[in-house]
Amino acid sequence: MRFRLLFILFFAAIRNRMTNTTVSLKEVKFYAMHGYYPEEKKMGNQFLVNLDCTFEQIDERFVNYEHLFKVVKEVFLKQEPVDFMETLVQQIIDQVKVEYTFLNQIKCEITKQAPPIAKFDGLGTSVSSIWQK
Repeated sequence: MRFRLLFILFFAAIRNRMTNTTVSLKEVKFYAMHGYYPEEKKMGNQFLVNLDCTFEQIDERFVNYEHLFKVVKEVFLKQEPVDFMETLVQQIIDQVKVEYTFLNQIKCEITKQAPPIAKFDGLGTSVSSIWQK
């Protein structure tokens, strides 16, 4: 029993020394035809994508930001247009989870820079989601 307690305390001490690392893509621009309204699917819109991938820095684990960009680009540009940004956010998170199974958290945010809202005077509309292991 005493040995088990010492082992648990030792493991907890080691775990507390592990470092969380976050690899991010910031304001990656895509022009795409996603949107709810028919005119959005015809004219398209400018989108910004932010993606944060967090993991415990153990051994030789790493997240390649170039590969992350390719994953996001494939999801964003190589499919039929979708109606909702929420769909794109979830698809990006799902694909990143497949590629990097050791991640503890993924946060994805998509901003539509020119939403079709009459007299809209803002930086855009955004949708974000956070997945945690």
